[in-house]
Amino acid sequence: MSSLINTQVKPFKATAFHDGEFVQVTEADLKGKWSVVFFYPADFTFVCPTELGDVADLYAQFQSLGVEIYSVSTDTHFTHKAWHDASDTIRRIEYPMVGDPTHAISGNFGVLIEDEGLALRGTFVVNPEGVIKVAEIHDLGIGRDAKELLRKVRAHKPDIAVVDVRMPPTHTDEGLRAAHEIRAELPEVSVLVLSQYVEVAYARELLAESAEGLGYLLKDRVTDVEAFAEAVRRVAEGGSALDPEVVSQMLGRARREDPLAELTPRERQVLGLMAEGRSNAAIAAELVVTDRAVEKHVTNIFAKLDLAAGREDHRRVLAVLRFLDQPG
Repeated sequence: MSSLINTQVKPFKATAFHDGEFVQVTEADLKGKWSVVFFYPADFTFVCPTELGDVADLYAQFQSLGVEIYSVSTDTHFTHKAWHDASDTIRRIEYPMVGDPTHAISGNFGVLIEDEGLALRGTFVVNPEGVIKVAEIHDLGIGRDAKELLRKVRAHKPDIAVVDVRMPPTHTDEGLRAAHEIRAELPEVSVLVLSQYVEVAYARELLAESAEGLGYLLKDRVTDVEAFAEAVRRVAEGGSALDPEVVSQMLGRARREDPLAELTPRERQVLGLMAEGRSNAAIAAELVVTDRAVEKHVTNIFAKLDLAAGREDHRRVLAVLRFLDQPG
């Protein structure tokens, strides 16, 4: 199957069962993001639900890396739905289950057993340009390791992972846990977390070690496309982007005897904007003051927080952490 490496996914059109509905899937859906195409022999079999369930359990981590999963068998989409309704394991699946009754997709990927009408256990990782970067095929009786698949996907490290705090399968804190794992295992990958509400405890937990390459925004901010794109760029470059409402609530919880007590109201305001990831120029524009005035405030903040002279960007991160690390 090495001949498929670095080749474009061939055109196809199929129907998938996804989120309780039947949806159309084509090769175009594999572009613009990393994708995993996960072939298995048939629904209502023994090994297949274990594999698919294992992938479902790691789906939040795949999603946090910007990766979509497409499971494919030669069954119809109607059979996928029936299996989903009948099996507790398959019911956990939230990725698209693609039907390939014409065998076109299985044939394109070279996994079709023609005389049996079944697909071998093929796994393909496709890049955002629709080019196959990983191709592995197992015989029908040999299962696969979902964690090993995740490791291979992570080998193609993105610059930034954008995650929702609440992700499948339970929609509680999977996204937060995925963010922690990314920061622990792939420290060079920046993380931008989206949340429906201000959850200060989550923000504090994420910022416990460092604010570099980290963002935490409320979802309603995403509607401002330019501001969101700027936040993504800033975080991807190693900066920070914290929602003003998150910063406000963190500041409101700070105790009077905290290390920030010596700061003037204006200095606290400047530090709050620093915590949002603003540059000195952006802070000056926000407060309608000169760049020089902001530089003076920043210098005073460093001095009052007893941050020794050193790299400017490092001291900014330390100041932000002091600001955010106040007891609630």
